[in-house]
Order: sequence, then structure tokens, then C-alpha cells
Amino acid sequence: MLAAMLLSLCLSQAGSMPDAKSLGPQTLTLHVGHKFSTGEAHVRVQQLLDYWKKRFGVTCSWSGEKVFVTGKIFSVDFKAILEVTDQEVACESSDPGGLWRGFARDYVGKKLKKYLHPTYQET
Repeated sequence: MLAAMLLSLCLSQAGSMPDAKSLGPQTLTLHVGHKFSTGEAHVRVQQLLDYWKKRFGVTCSWSGEKVFVTGKIFSVDFKAILEVTDQEVACESSDPGGLWRGFARDYVGKKLKKYLHPTYQET
């Protein structure tokens, strides 16, 4: 029930979606597989986005199964587009460059894997 309510809330916020060119001249790309339906994966990605909003104040805007995310995490500005499919979540984000590049890739990858893990549950 909660999942259905979150999904409908997310879909109701659909708007125009920026393209990857708006992320900047260089981007980071991640692909994280999952075994959920597209709808359940969408809900899990939204849970991650809710965490980031609460922790860092990021904003997101869904359009179908794509979400544009912008904000600061650990004082680093970023923009990202995540796309949920029936087999994976693809993420393309702005590249913070330098020493932040590896940290950003690892952090986002770990968070996506956590929220898309079959045994993960919100508490």
C-alpha cells in the first residue's frame, strides 16, 4: 500500500526532463542491476532520494521512469539523471573531478546497491 502511494506521488510530480548535456561537459555513469519490477525499483530509488533530501536537501523531478536530481552532497554540487528499467537503474551524473570523482562514484554506487538489494527494507 505504501509503495503504491509513493509511486503515485512520484508519478504525479512528472515534469520536463533535462537531458544528459545539461549535466556538464564530463559525466560519470553507473549501472546497478536489480530483480524487481520497474514499479518496485522506482519506489526504492525514491526511498534513496527521500534520504538524500532529508540529509542533504537535494531536489528531484520525475518524468515517467527518469528522475532529475540536483543539489549538494558533502558540499559538492551535482546534477544527475537516473533511469529505472525492469533490469537496472542507470545513473548519469555531473563529474565533480579530481579527488571527488572516485568518492562520488563509490558513494552513489553503494547507496544504489543498498536500496536495490532484495533484503533492504525501510525502517
